[in-house]
Amino acid sequence: MCLAWLTCSLNSTLISFLLKYFPGNIFLNGLISCMAELAGSVISGFALMKWNTKICLKTSFLIATTGGILMIYFLSQPTHGKFTSDEMVLFGAFILIIKLGNSAAYGVLYC
Repeated sequence: MCLAWLTCSLNSTLISFLLKYFPGNIFLNGLISCMAELAGSVISGFALMKWNTKICLKTSFLIATTGGILMIYFLSQPTHGKFTSDEMVLFGAFILIIKLGNSAAYGVLYC
């Protein structure tokens, strides 16, 4: 349980801290981040009514891990420092996936 709390706290802090350095508009990235946290909190509440905490926690960490791997792969591609608008939307989606999974994990841990 302590490891799960530590993981959620570290992920949330790092994504929020690095949000200003991500490509794109900082305000749009912040808006996407807040909407994902809201959605993750709501989803975790409904998921806990249907499944047990172990399944919900594993699923939420899997969602966040998938988003993180996709984001790392996206950033490892050579772009010469410029991103197109389609790439910005894609990167925003990866942030959404990470924050959604992390927020869902927080919701499960709180319950």
